[in-house]
Amino acid sequence: MTKRRVAIAIPLLVLLAALLVIWRFAKPAAPKEIVLLAGPKGTTYQAYARRYAHDLGEKGITIKIVETAGSLENLRRLATEDGPAAGFALSGVDRDLLPQDHAEELESLGSLSYEPFWLFVREGSEISRINQLAGKRVSLGPPESDVRSVANLLVAANGIEDQIVEAPVPRLEAQEIATDLTSGELDAAFFLGAPEAPVITGLLESPGVYPVALERVTTYARLHPDLAEIVLPEGGYDLERNIPAADLHLIAPADNLVVRADLHPAAVDLLLDAARSIHREPTLFASRGTFPNMDHTTLPLSPAAIHFYEEGPSPLRKYLPYWLASLISRFALIVAQVGAVVWLVLKTPPTILRFRFSIRQTKLYRKLEKVERRLVDGEDATKLLVDLQEIENQSAELHPPIAALSEYLELRQNIHDQRERIETREEWTTTDKDREPKN
Repeated sequence: MTKRRVAIAIPLLVLLAALLVIWRFAKPAAPKEIVLLAGPKGTTYQAYARRYAHDLGEKGITIKIVETAGSLENLRRLATEDGPAAGFALSGVDRDLLPQDHAEELESLGSLSYEPFWLFVREGSEISRINQLAGKRVSLGPPESDVRSVANLLVAANGIEDQIVEAPVPRLEAQEIATDLTSGELDAAFFLGAPEAPVITGLLESPGVYPVALERVTTYARLHPDLAEIVLPEGGYDLERNIPAADLHLIAPADNLVVRADLHPAAVDLLLDAARSIHREPTLFASRGTFPNMDHTTLPLSPAAIHFYEEGPSPLRKYLPYWLASLISRFALIVAQVGAVVWLVLKTPPTILRFRFSIRQTKLYRKLEKVERRLVDGEDATKLLVDLQEIENQSAELHPPIAALSEYLELRQNIHDQRERIETREEWTTTDKDREPKN
């Protein structure tokens, strides 16, 4: 195989390898079905999931709602199971994941709403700080629940994790814990949920217990970015009965929408479109348009989500159906990748030829330099001309690329000039000999 054929074969192999890589690693088509991991039946997450299913169903995307135990299970399943999926999870719960749970596979699409965190206590307890729970009978929430995750964080921050008196067998349902509190079996209990959640509603209306307006909520929120400081204003739950009787300062983690890092960007756009529609309305704790946002997240934010918040959805998604926009985006990506490879392939042969020419030219210049030094040293012209002719013959065998043609002609001119200098010196030497006096 000639060197020219090698120069052609190499870029062809590069093209073939690049096409195989593109085929293997190009993003797959946007999914038409997404699994949505919700919480237990009857929870806020289940209500959210139904609204997402309806919103995305109108755009041609099937949402399969899966009932789970809560945030921790959602995160574990998202990280370890394959396929297009999303799930709701409380901000900060990822701190309870184990190394084998592969949290690095997860990304947040942002916060959707505040989830108020309550501390309810028995009347007459005069508790206003979490460290005052030391030695009390307290429920931190069901095992591996969202409420327990937040409660553990705050109890540990106050250094009383070993001073809480818990039941030997923790209750598994929030309603059971609320019953224990109102019946006097507990002194205090932590809960999560909006004021309209059945358990919270029951406790707010119960005469035997009251919610604590926690002190130092600003400090908790500053130390833990996944927590926000919120206020339930006086009468915010019930104006007629003035519940609560004064502004109630609470802390609140945020509900996050979480996905695997490999979820198609078009699906991210759709999920965030739905999030804007579902969560933008005002609540007791946030004004219109507050959510969704990039605050109160502990998992890394998805790059596609950041682009959505900063630039909005892709222009194609604004004006075209989801399936058509996804198809065009995928086609454009492949065209761009193939175009880059074609450009590389077209550029490679000239580069290789130029490189080969440059090496051979440099070798000839070095030989020409040696002839020049020998000329200066006065070596016999006949031998110099023989060596110079060999250099010229070798230069004639070069096949310069178009881009190096001027360099090639310059080399040939240098050889010609060298020959003239040798021949001129030879003529002068001969003339000088002829002028010498004869004896």
